[in-house]
Amino acid sequence: MILEDLRMRVFDPHLLLKSSHLQIFIMSYLLEVTLCWAVFYGIYYLLLGRETFFRWNRWYLLATLMFGLVIPALNIDLMASTKSPAYLLQPITVGVQQLEAIVVTSSKAGEAIDFQAVMLWIYWMGVLVALARFAYGLTQIHRLYHHSEKATAHGYCLVTTAAPHLPFSFFRNLFWSKNFVVSEEDRRSIMRHEEAHIFQRHSFDVVLLEVVAALAWCVPFVYFYKKALKTTHEYLADDYVTAGFNKKQYGRLLLRQSHPGMQVAISNSIFSSQIKKRIVMMTKTKSSQRATWKYLAALPAVAMLLLAFSFSEKLPNGPSLPDNQFLEPENSLVLTDTVPNGDEVFNTVEEMPRFPGCEDLKDVAQRNECAQKKLMEFLFNNVKFPKEAKEKGFTGLVLAKFVVDQDGSIYDVGILKGGEGGSGEEVMRVVRTMPKWVPGKKGGKPVRTEFKLPVRFALDDTPTSVDTSKPLNISDLDEAPIMAGCETLAKEERKNARSKSLRRIFSKIKYPPRPVKKAWKAWWSSSSSLKKTAV
Repeated sequence: MILEDLRMRVFDPHLLLKSSHLQIFIMSYLLEVTLCWAVFYGIYYLLLGRETFFRWNRWYLLATLMFGLVIPALNIDLMASTKSPAYLLQPITVGVQQLEAIVVTSSKAGEAIDFQAVMLWIYWMGVLVALARFAYGLTQIHRLYHHSEKATAHGYCLVTTAAPHLPFSFFRNLFWSKNFVVSEEDRRSIMRHEEAHIFQRHSFDVVLLEVVAALAWCVPFVYFYKKALKTTHEYLADDYVTAGFNKKQYGRLLLRQSHPGMQVAISNSIFSSQIKKRIVMMTKTKSSQRATWKYLAALPAVAMLLLAFSFSEKLPNGPSLPDNQFLEPENSLVLTDTVPNGDEVFNTVEEMPRFPGCEDLKDVAQRNECAQKKLMEFLFNNVKFPKEAKEKGFTGLVLAKFVVDQDGSIYDVGILKGGEGGSGEEVMRVVRTMPKWVPGKKGGKPVRTEFKLPVRFALDDTPTSVDTSKPLNISDLDEAPIMAGCETLAKEERKNARSKSLRRIFSKIKYPPRPVKKAWKAWWSSSSSLKKTAV
């Protein structure tokens, strides 16, 4: 279920047809990854980085690196049923909002997309630059490998090159320059160090970090992870060497042969960096086994981040519907039609069913947007607020479901949640009157597809004769607004009280010297509201 949810979030073609959803998803995802890595790396820096459990530290860094990528991508729905969720259509409000208001709201939500699009463009440019740098490093190693002498030795390939560089290893290859001349004893120490990198498969970690860093180049903690993991590799290799060599002599070798600027990119090298820290760690007393309990600090961190970013009380594949009355099972009215026997009903298809009337449009995104708008128009024009619901003062959400058949007809109409005061029957009535849809397709063939439709009922006391789509002057009103607490006063007294209150309020207003609008605040506000729809 979790993997299916993740697939639906990231690869749902219906959502990704709208570039704004993809932009918001990427930006929000990277922000959550940053917070996850900040927590995990903070634990490493404060509790684990000074311990001599080098292998444990290596696996901690790799595991938390991946956890930081996976946790924000998970969408564990606390309300998910055992059945795969159906598509959730856009909510519609009946009783208050006019259709024009719905359309305007949608367009206003996209005003921040220009800023987001620029940020997304910068992000992808950074990814391309980072991948190009990674490819250049691979090209360097490839060129050295193919212009060198090769010999098999002790389970790996010894590559002797003519180019000047420090000894390094990459996967099962140990590169040694003919221009690098040291004593035989130093040569054995260096060879043993690089063999440790080879046998412990450190190159896999290096390549993984390079790919992750390319995709998350704008997340600062990925560079902390790279540095920490590379240093841990050196600790492991140094520990392997000093098991059979004198630590002081080996430390002097590191100091004597440190040549900055001669390393090859994305490779493990004995003289890479952090020489002082490595010498200190070599001579440090081994950590007590009791210190291993520090690793348990990661467990509450994982639980906290899962609760913060992965768990939700959302309807499947759609926006949150914050109505407690709607979500409580005891307030639910379940109504369904008879389901005809036949082929399987799908919850995910390759080509979504569409409301009719937009088949002449060639662009897929425009066709889907047009079909969505026509569906909203149909529902708004046909769903009426039931008299019984008005009398009972019912307001809330009704969750309807229906199936689009292979020929586009509608069947299996039902109400899953809500429906008091005849609102459920009204929604079912309107859904049954829908014209035939363009059926969904899977494998190129028409299939049955299930949908869920949320309809919000809200009371509207505005007289129908008044055009609420246009702003009104106070002279157009039968009764002007009054200040709170003045309801019991006479009409003239209410007017005087209102004037005094307004003068008191305006006297406290201070005009700012220079208004400043911060674009990032506007983006954050729009991102928070639209993210629910994107995921």
